[in-house]
Amino acid sequence: MGENKDDKCCDNCKYFCRHYSWTGNGFCAVNCGHCACEKRPVRERLNYSYVTSCRFWEDGEEANAERNKSILKAVKNMSDRLDEIAVIFDKD
Repeated sequence: MGENKDDKCCDNCKYFCRHYSWTGNGFCAVNCGHCACEKRPVRERLNYSYVTSCRFWEDGEEANAERNKSILKAVKNMSDRLDEIAVIFDKD
């Protein structure tokens, strides 16, 4: 599922929020999630067919790129803060 970028399915939709499971070694994507589209009624967001597209589908590639950029910025910021903390401990 979601391997073909031309498919209008949940996997490559802007509004799809994938669910993950902890496996002991890290998180692993599971074959489910939920819809975060505010145009869709709340009851429908959790109760829909995962394998079919819907009228609210939008390409998620750009949204994913922005999300990844934001995550990288946050990780860099955390790294900088950890470096500052390490300097404080090195002084002791």
